[in-house]
Formats: sequence, structure tokens, C-alpha cells
Amino acid sequence: MPAGETRTTKIMRMDQPPPIAPLPKPGYPQIPDAVLGNGLRVLTVEEFALPKVSLCLAWPTGRTSDSTGNLALTSLAIELLEEGTETRSARQIADLLDQLAIHYGTQVRMEQSRITLTVLARYLEPALELLADLVLHPAFPEEELEKARSRWRSHLLSQRSQPAFLAGERSHAALYRGHPYSRVSFPVAHVEAADRDALCRIHRRLLAPQGALLAFSGAVKPDRATGLADRYLGCWRGEVSQPDRAQLPPAPESRRVLLVHRPHSVQARIVVAGRGLPRGHRDSTPLFLANQVLGGSASSRLFLNLREEKGYTYGAYSTVKWYRRDGVILIGADVRSDVAAESVVESLKEMERLRREPPGSRELNRCRAELAGRFIRFLETSDSVAHLEASRRLDGLPENYYRNYVQRLQRVTPDTIQETARTYLDPERTVITVVADRSQVEEDLARLGPVSVYDTDGNRLE
Repeated sequence: MPAGETRTTKIMRMDQPPPIAPLPKPGYPQIPDAVLGNGLRVLTVEEFALPKVSLCLAWPTGRTSDSTGNLALTSLAIELLEEGTETRSARQIADLLDQLAIHYGTQVRMEQSRITLTVLARYLEPALELLADLVLHPAFPEEELEKARSRWRSHLLSQRSQPAFLAGERSHAALYRGHPYSRVSFPVAHVEAADRDALCRIHRRLLAPQGALLAFSGAVKPDRATGLADRYLGCWRGEVSQPDRAQLPPAPESRRVLLVHRPHSVQARIVVAGRGLPRGHRDSTPLFLANQVLGGSASSRLFLNLREEKGYTYGAYSTVKWYRRDGVILIGADVRSDVAAESVVESLKEMERLRREPPGSRELNRCRAELAGRFIRFLETSDSVAHLEASRRLDGLPENYYRNYVQRLQRVTPDTIQETARTYLDPERTVITVVADRSQVEEDLARLGPVSVYDTDGNRLE
């Protein structure tokens, strides 16, 4: 440093949190698409940084789409695609997946189903040929179906031992009485009733090219992707399935208190649930931000109350689930049984507080930054972008939905969040579900209202 000059050092005060940076302006790519003659839509997200390609074959049908009432059929049909075709046995398929180093997976949600695979770019064509064989020519062998039944028996039994599952199941059943959205899983009886003929019917009706899409992501050009899709899947045909039009039941008019008796449970799972919004609703972004303020992160009001101030739990969060025709808002936490009722009371207080006290500018900026950061992480790979785009198209969202996402976050004001909370976060119209040993919590819960008690199989207990 030259003589006579002084250096000024800016020291950050340690008693204040660091400033929140301005929201970034991420770019969402233009994604070329083409529609084959059979209705299958082909998308391509180019990324040549790595010599690999991922495929995502997705349908706008899911676990609740089968009108026959057997909720197991779609999950079983998609699971059994890789267990044998007309020309390949399960062992041959497994060997080919190993030889080509293909990472293969399936997923069945409430309203969507997917098959995904990732392969080195030089093996893209044989991988797509295998995928086409699985989708077009499944055999559904009886011996593989019996193995799948055995796996599902164990899985469903394991589900019923999980308090979080039991609470979610009971909450959805109460919010959507008799509607397909009330079914978060299926009983063992549906697995036992599934047979090969039923799987063949569901394959023709729901796993069809009309309305489906195939997304390529990675080291592949759009022209090649479309050409390969047409070569191997252009002959694919199927029945046109009709969308579900079951009438939605009205939202709860008053608070309900449900207790799932789990004998000898050492803690309690609490869930406070309310009806939300369908995906793409004009208020969905304000509701998403309101949820972030309420319980969307470890900096949220719920977390700071139930964990940091009260010490009732390791973590308390709220989340928003979106469906095509409706949605759910869920507050959940695992707490000590002796404070289960008090934890519910505090959760309801935080809902009411958001209706009275909108977030300050710093709190809102933090929540905007959290949601924007989460979105940007989805843009880091071509694979995750392809999955985002697949969901957008299957749900019928506008073309600019993700392109304008951060701008929509920026337009939400504290007053908008308060009004959204007053409209959609009503503590008096919630379903309160507690999974615990009834001897430890029932008396305290009764102070919140009449308690309906169920066993872990969903049967009402007198």
C-alpha cells in the first residue's frame, strides 16, 4: 500500500443476519416438441456436457384413474412391464439392462405414471427399442404376477406401520369422502383380486399414446429423438381413456378431530389438513408463498414455534399438494404424546396468526428466495428440466408457467398473502388427525372437539 493511504474495511455486524440477495432471473429453455401420428408427444431437452441420455415416458393417468375400482391395477401393470414381454423373459430383460448399464425406474402417482431410464448416448437406440418392447408387448406372466403380489403384501403391511402414512390416509379420506382423491394407497384385497386379464385391459385403456409424452434429455438432437420415437413407438395404439369427472365433495364446514389408535406408540404424529387449490389456479402462487411463511422451511413460523420455542419436536412443516381439480394443505409433525393436543393448538394458532399478521418484508423476501432457489436447483440438469416440462404439459399448465415463475413470486405482496391465508387457511375448517396410543392423547384431544377413533386398518372404533 502506498505511503499515506489508508484502507477502509467494512465489518458486518454479527448481531444481524446477512442481507438477502436479490432474486435471480433464471432462464427456462425453449423445448422443441413434435407429435407423432398416434398422438404421442416427443420433447427434447439438449445437453451435451455428458455422453448420456435420459428418457421419461409419462401418462396423464395414475393410481386413481381406473374406473373399475381396483386401485392396484395401474401400479401392478407398470411394475410388471419389465418382468417379461412376448419375446423376452424377465431374466433376459434384466440381463440387457445390466449389459447396457441402463438405470430403469417407474413411478405411479395419484394422476400421473412414468417410466424413466438413463443410458449412455451410444446405447440410446437399443435402450429405446427395449422400452418400446416393454410398453407395446408386455406378457404379464402369471409367475411374475404372483411375485409382485408377494412384494406388495409386504409393502402394504409396512405402510400400515408408519404413522405418517396412517395420518395422511385418514386425512385424505375425511377431506374427500368417496372421491378418488381420498385414496392415497390401496388395500391388499385389490392386489389379490388383480389377474392377468385385468392387467391387459388396464394396459390397453390407460397406458396408451393419446395424451402421453416421451421426453428425451441429454446428448441427443430433436430430429434424432423424434425419428427414433417414431421408428419404435409410432406403431403404438391404445384406447382413449376418459378423464375422471367424479364430483368433488364440499370442503369441511367445521373442524373434525380424528384419532388413529396405534397401541404402545411412544410418540404421536399430528396432521392438520385443509382443502387447497388445483394446480395452476390463479391463487396458487400466493398460496405457495403463504405456505412457505407458515411451515415451508426450518425458518418458518411453525418450525420456530414448535421446535425452537416449545421443544415439542425435531421439526414441524407444512406442505401444499396440488391435484388437477383440487389440492390439500397439510401441517405435520412428530411430537411427544403428552404434548400432541398442545402441538395441534399451536399449529392452529399459527394458521390464525398468518390471517392476522402478514409477513414483514424481510420474512417475505426470505421465503421468495427459498422458493426461487428450489426452482433453480430443478434447472441444473436437463433430466430435471424434462421432468418439470412433462408435469407442466400433463397438468395442462400454460406454456409460460415456469418461464414466469420467479416474476410471479416477486409480484406477491404481504397483503396478498394475508388475504390468501384468510381465504384458504381457516383453522375452523380443518381435519385434525393424530396417530398415537389413544390412552395417552384422547382425553386432551377431546378438548378440541368430538373425537372419532379408528384402528390402523381404517375401521371405526366405538
